[in-house]
Amino acid sequence: VPGGHWRDVDLTVWNEEARRQGVLGRLVPHTKWFGSHSTMAMRWLSEPQCIFTVDLNDYGRVAAPSEENSSHSLKAKADGQAHALVASWTVWADPDDPSKEHLSAESEYLGRALTWPHYVQAVAAPNTIPGLLEPVPVHSGDVLELKVTVRQGTGKLTGTAGPEFVLQLVGHA
Repeated sequence: VPGGHWRDVDLTVWNEEARRQGVLGRLVPHTKWFGSHSTMAMRWLSEPQCIFTVDLNDYGRVAAPSEENSSHSLKAKADGQAHALVASWTVWADPDDPSKEHLSAESEYLGRALTWPHYVQAVAAPNTIPGLLEPVPVHSGDVLELKVTVRQGTGKLTGTAGPEFVLQLVGHA
C-alpha cells in the first residue's frame, strides 16, 4: 500500500509481510481489474511490448531452455507514478501478422478475459523502507530497464502451468 496507510488504517506491517512474501518479485493474476470491463481509473505509463514468445504448436514437444534472461527498455509516454508492472498473454493465429485473429485478456470473448487475466507485480521506488511501497516516479521520455527471467521445465521454481516469469524494474536504461 503506497504511503503505508489507507485513510486512517496503518498498513506498514502488511507491507513488510508482503515484501517478505515476495510481492515485489512475482506476478499475481487479477481477472477483473485491468480488462476492458474494468471500472478502475488507471493509465499506462508506457506502451505494451512483447517480452516473450512461444509457439504453442511446439510447446511441450521440444525441450525449452530451463532459463532465459533478457533486458528490455520501457519508454515512458507520460509523467506519473508507477505502482506495478502489468503482464498478459496474447495468442495469434499468425504471429507474423498481428492483424489476424487473436485471443487475449482484452478480447471481446468474455471467457478469455476471465481465464487469461492480467498479471500484476508491485514495484517500489529504490531505497523505500520495508513498511512502505512508494511508487516509482516516472517522467515522459524516461527510459527504464526491465530485466526478465523466464523459467521453463526443470528450471521452474513454482508449480505454475507454462513458463514462469520474474520481472525486475532496475531503473533508467
